[in-house]
Amino acid sequence: MAVYKRGDSWVADFRIGGRRGRRVRKSAPTRELAQALEREEKVAEFRGETGILAAEDIDLFIFIKKYQDLISPTKSSSTRTRDTYTFTHIRNHFGDRPLRSITPEQIEAYKAHRARHVKLSTVNRELDLLKGLLNQAGQWGYLRTSPATHVRRFKIDLREPVFLSAEEGRRLSAVATGQMKTFIVVALNTGLRKDELFALKWSDIDFAKAELRVRKSKGKRFRVVPLNHTAVGALQTQPRHINSPLVFHNSDGSPWKDVRGSFQAALARANLPKIRLHDLRHSFVSNLVAAGVDLRTVQELAGHRSIQTTMNYAHLRPGALKDGVAVLETV
Repeated sequence: MAVYKRGDSWVADFRIGGRRGRRVRKSAPTRELAQALEREEKVAEFRGETGILAAEDIDLFIFIKKYQDLISPTKSSSTRTRDTYTFTHIRNHFGDRPLRSITPEQIEAYKAHRARHVKLSTVNRELDLLKGLLNQAGQWGYLRTSPATHVRRFKIDLREPVFLSAEEGRRLSAVATGQMKTFIVVALNTGLRKDELFALKWSDIDFAKAELRVRKSKGKRFRVVPLNHTAVGALQTQPRHINSPLVFHNSDGSPWKDVRGSFQAALARANLPKIRLHDLRHSFVSNLVAAGVDLRTVQELAGHRSIQTTMNYAHLRPGALKDGVAVLETV
């Protein structure tokens, strides 16, 4: 590319965004001015100030479809389902408008609107998806900068996890029957997530080594989980389906989808308050911490990516805070 003369004008002919970037032509009455225009655009590009984008303008509806086609397949099925639900609310709120017309103020309005109808934690998850969508638009050249960059998530008060004590867990296991009994025992003694248990296959279990492999995990991270005697005993007594490799299955061998009804029935028989299936995982972590297992070990056993997640249970450590202030005693 160069500066050349065309008729009575001088043309600066160059590209923004590298050799494959958008081609730009600017005219000026003199060669020097044309060169200055090119330099000005190059400096603006270097500073990230250029208004020239590599891709054409695109409507929000169309870009969401593009995102779902290209990015969503990399996510888990449960996340894709949740994203589809969230995108419905995003589309209903913003309507059919150009992606580049979305402003920070409009995103704040969406945030406030959703906060009137759902939990703040749900709004935060929806904001995360919207930010991810707009950041991806920037990477693909549809936006210069994301209008959601400075939109903050809601601050949420940390709540104590709901969990069953070791004694309550034994009561629940005692009244449960069939596969639900095995499910509860394994969940309480391994901390596996619901989807991890639903996807568990017999080939993932090594009884000789007393461990199992989690192949379908949150974040698609493989991990090995040790099995104690209680979990091994429950799994060894679990009948196998003749046509299904799954540990937990329906009568036709298909995977479990929703077993909340039978789980709540077991809770009622044990005279325990209603909790979620996921609270069995909270129970596993909470009881480990309460038993004095160090937090780093708990993190590894639970498969927490960050120690900060495990720290949410730190208050359950027996005497930890008292031991901390005891070192200051002088009398």
